[in-house]
Amino acid sequence: MNKFISLLFVIAVLPAFSQGNFTGNIESTFQYLNDDPVINALQPPSKGLINSYMNVFYTHSGFKAGLRLESYLPRIQGYPNRFDGTGIGYRYVGYANAKVDITLGHFYEQFGNGLALRSYEDRALGYDNVLDGARIIFKPVVGVQIKGIYGKQRLSFTDGKVVQSSGIVRALDGEINLKDAFPKKLATFPVDMVLGASFVSKYQEDDDDELILPENVAAYGGRMKLLYKNFSLDGEYIQKEQDPSLDNGKIYNFGHAAVVNFGYSKKGFGFSLSAKSADSIRYRDGK
Repeated sequence: MNKFISLLFVIAVLPAFSQGNFTGNIESTFQYLNDDPVINALQPPSKGLINSYMNVFYTHSGFKAGLRLESYLPRIQGYPNRFDGTGIGYRYVGYANAKVDITLGHFYEQFGNGLALRSYEDRALGYDNVLDGARIIFKPVVGVQIKGIYGKQRLSFTDGKVVQSSGIVRALDGEINLKDAFPKKLATFPVDMVLGASFVSKYQEDDDDELILPENVAAYGGRMKLLYKNFSLDGEYIQKEQDPSLDNGKIYNFGHAAVVNFGYSKKGFGFSLSAKSADSIRYRDGK
């Protein structure tokens, strides 16, 4: 898959170098370590530590492509020990227009509040679970959006190469903005309403010698968002099927997660209230 995506990138981008737009950025974090007698910290053999990232993105008409070069020589203090080496940690090609958005390779995605699926990067925390595979976003009519994804999540970056988790993620998400979808019928209705539903399934081979573990585990649910003048209310509920793991003590209970947010805002004043509940909801590579 990695070689296939890289080949597509070269074939598609090289002929178009004279056209389109290139954007990008470079970031480096360098640490030089010293002895600290106050906390009895000794200078390690590797006195200098550095994390570096270079992003390059290309767009032309509906075509898009990009990659990120990562380098940990060695990684800075506080970063997980699964980060080391230099190589390509992120790359994709795709095409997008008003109706469809197709991405092959790496992509970040979140369904709703992220209860069922959230793929994201937080460089400050050394966290990156980007998906590698395929994603399609389809907008058949105004106010309606459907997403479909298939791929594996990034687990680590070792010896300059991305190491993927063993689980395969398959997911669908749909969302409708009622006022945008039915502008004439709801033109005078005072409340904006957005409805959504998600389905996520993870396949992972059962490698437990003691228990019979389900290899296909699904999570599914719905969400709603209401806007009325200065008030907002949104909520989401997700149920997850049996998934015994180290996180939940290898029990066979169904899991769930729920979140409700209520807020009010106007010029010079605002507040928000949130309530959350979660039990046996976490997906994680390995049993």
